Amino acid sequence: MKKNLGTFLGLSSWGVGAALLALCAFTPLSRADVIVDNTARPLIGSDGNVPTAQVFTMPTSGAATYTISSLTLSLGAGSSGTAEVYVYNATSGNPPSLGYNGGGNALYDLGSVNGATGVVNLTSPSSDILSLSGTYAIVLAGSGTISWDYTTTAGNSNVGATGTLGGSYDWSGTTWGINSGQFFQMDLNATPVPEVPMTGAVMGLGTLAIALGTALRRKIWAAV
Repeated sequence: MKKNLGTFLGLSSWGVGAALLALCAFTPLSRADVIVDNTARPLIGSDGNVPTAQVFTMPTSGAATYTISSLTLSLGAGSSGTAEVYVYNATSGNPPSLGYNGGGNALYDLGSVNGATGVVNLTSPSSDILSLSGTYAIVLAGSGTISWDYTTTAGNSNVGATGTLGGSYDWSGTTWGINSGQFFQMDLNATPVPEVPMTGAVMGLGTLAIALGTALRRKIWAAV
């Protein structure tokens, strides 16, 4: 690769290495982090009072923003029909702070799920952003006999999870009512949005400029 790149740009081996180093400064590393996961906790029952919601809080350290990469919900046995899965702001700890109105004030609509599938996986577009330390709610709203499995353990069963679970709620038609000691089973993964450090950007541009300048100077000398 170095030889081909050097031939194309007219760079020496040193120049090719410098150019590659510069490019590396702008190459982000992405990975999906487990935010919350309590799917391995003991199954206690299933709540069919849709709309239902599970609050969670993003990690307090790490990237400034994340994109949702996948969400797994554990649906109750015998569920049928379809449900829509939304993400709401829950800044006050209650989902959503403006009240539920059929998803009209939701941050994101993650799509529809079939209740008969039991466990579902959703992938959202990269525009679905979650912020560091932000508090949100996953809302399951459906028709038919959709129900969501729950456990009585608040903690994550996945030791790699970096976020925290809040309370679970049912919508009464006018307000959200908290389910005491009940937490819906779900697994949420999100990918940090990479940021190029300023020092890396400056070093990368400087190194690339030196490499290209050297190559251009050699070409001029060769022409003379």
